[in-house]
Amino acid sequence: MKVKKNQIRLLLGALLVITSIVIGQHTRGERQPSFQGKSLSFWLDQYLFNRGAGNDPEKLALREDARRAIRQIGSNGIPYLLKMLCER
Repeated sequence: MKVKKNQIRLLLGALLVITSIVIGQHTRGERQPSFQGKSLSFWLDQYLFNRGAGNDPEKLALREDARRAIRQIGSNGIPYLLKMLCER
C-alpha cells in the first residue's frame, strides 16, 4: 500500500496540532481555586489583612466574608496551599 504525500502532510499537521495543544495545556499553568470570581490568594490576603479588626464592623464583615469564601473553596484549595507552604 502506497502512502500519498497528502496523507503524510495531513498526519504531520494533525501531529503538530495535537502537540501544540498538549504543550499549551501544560504551560498554561495551574489556576487557583476561586469563589465569586476572586482567587484563593485574594481571600487569604483579605482574611489576614483584617486580622486586627477590633470592633470595626466593616473590617469584621470583610474578614467574615473572606472566612466564608475560604470555607467554600474547601479542599480544592489544598494543593495550592501546599505549594504556598513549600515556597520561600
